[in-house]
Amino acid sequence: MLHVSTAFIRLTGGALLACATVPLPVAAAGILSPDLVAAMAAKPGAKQRVIVQTFNHPKSADGLLPSRLGGRVIAVYSRFNGYVADVSSLSIRGLAARQDVKRISLDLPVAATFRKLPPGGYAGPWDDASRSVGADAVWNAPSGSTGSGVSVAVLDSGVSPNPDIRLSGFVDFVNHRAAPYDDNGHGTHVAGIAAGSGISSGGRTGHFLGGAPDAGVVGVKILDANAAGLTSTVIEGIDWCIANRDAYRIGVINLSLGHQIRESAKTDPLCQACERAVAAGIVVVAAAGNYGAGYGGITCPANDPNVISVGAMKTSGTSFRSDDTLTTYTSRGPTAIDYFAKPDILAPGNRVVSVRAAGSSLDAKFPGNRVAPWVYGGSPALGANYFVLSGTSMAAPVVSAAAALIISQRPGITPNAIKVALMVTAQPMGGFDPVLGANVPRYDAMTQGAGYLNVPGAARVASTLQDVSATGSAVTVPSDWGQTQIQGESVLWGNSVLWGNCFLDAGDYAGFLKIGWDRSVLWGDNYVWDIAGQPIDNAVSSTSVLWGNYPVKKMEATTVLTCGE
Repeated sequence: MLHVSTAFIRLTGGALLACATVPLPVAAAGILSPDLVAAMAAKPGAKQRVIVQTFNHPKSADGLLPSRLGGRVIAVYSRFNGYVADVSSLSIRGLAARQDVKRISLDLPVAATFRKLPPGGYAGPWDDASRSVGADAVWNAPSGSTGSGVSVAVLDSGVSPNPDIRLSGFVDFVNHRAAPYDDNGHGTHVAGIAAGSGISSGGRTGHFLGGAPDAGVVGVKILDANAAGLTSTVIEGIDWCIANRDAYRIGVINLSLGHQIRESAKTDPLCQACERAVAAGIVVVAAAGNYGAGYGGITCPANDPNVISVGAMKTSGTSFRSDDTLTTYTSRGPTAIDYFAKPDILAPGNRVVSVRAAGSSLDAKFPGNRVAPWVYGGSPALGANYFVLSGTSMAAPVVSAAAALIISQRPGITPNAIKVALMVTAQPMGGFDPVLGANVPRYDAMTQGAGYLNVPGAARVASTLQDVSATGSAVTVPSDWGQTQIQGESVLWGNSVLWGNCFLDAGDYAGFLKIGWDRSVLWGDNYVWDIAGQPIDNAVSSTSVLWGNYPVKKMEATTVLTCGE
């Protein structure tokens, strides 16, 4: 998720009181999302585009809407229990009274947005994002991997055909074209970070490599030329990935996009679609967002406990971690409404070089972000294939690549096991905190989650599993467990995992890690925990919540107005 210009609308008790003026059946109390109720109150006669979740899968569009009330079914999901419809407020009230309807939510706009870079060339190693997290150590290890046999599904603005990207599949839910393309450029850039082969910069001995250079990419176009779209289209793309998981060897879904949180992850249709993907054995990685001015800026679907949500670090143009610092824009937790502890992990996301989609809207609008052409091995202008962007949109595919490396190394490993392996080996970081305006020895959990991504450490944890398909698989713990070498620097593991609203400490690794192998594990719960470990039941109505030693302000609702700065 990259930066976006916004207008803020405070969700106050007064706003909710105004919503209560809309006459609704008693049964609708827990069925309509709060923002839908507000929209109906603001424009009682207007039609609303909604996502209707049902208890059972609708066989067809017939009979889904009360005919006397009007409205139109736009699409019925193939695997997700529900459909998309354009209906009036009167029709919504009729739907809310039906016993087969579980939830009705607005079909919210989603966007992949970016931070414009200042003009000028790029200095530093091109693949510092991959090397700063130690991905190269996994490539070069005797029992390591480069991502072969795994595909990362990039749900974005598309993926342009490019020598650096091994495109194993493409589907277009926006313009319904058969041939792969990317009219915005964001999706191609994200795909290159996850799985760029570096061919255009000299291959394995060249200047740029994505995190999993032998992994395939499945381009799922769900955003338009402006990198904008609708929640319903993202869900359609997720459904397609679940249905085609085996055919395309999809192990990871990358979502460098999102929208402001408007309802609990337990009912939000996009979060629920992500949970279906995780239950189907696919790792789902999402950008945390770029609302870094304070706490509470996590976007959806990064708020879902089963999704791996990623914040952004900056590498300072080197492959060493010792000079890496927190970006000013990365979103912090907790999540709005549920108050879950997020993000889960940090990864490089600032001034990241990746594949350029020549002729795309980003390429045309920001020519200064192109990497200057240069000569390598007698071939001219190899650098012209690359582009620079910043944001948590760029950090997410670094983690997606790490997951692909682990899956390639240990086929059949569960998404929960991967999440635990990534988090327990992450390195807690400290330094200048832009929000607090001071140096801190350790960023708090709402800022960095478990810490900074450590790919060789996570791969090592995954390699200790004796049976990746078994719940509670046995783990062998070496005596030197707990640290990793990345670019010659010692990386100490944090040895803890954020689980919903609390930390779990890995004092007993063998027993601790078994938790993560469970396919049906729930990462969230219903409580916010204060510094004394007591649940706060009225957290949503309170003005702030103490999390650790930091005051956490309530999240404000945001509406995307424009892309860019």
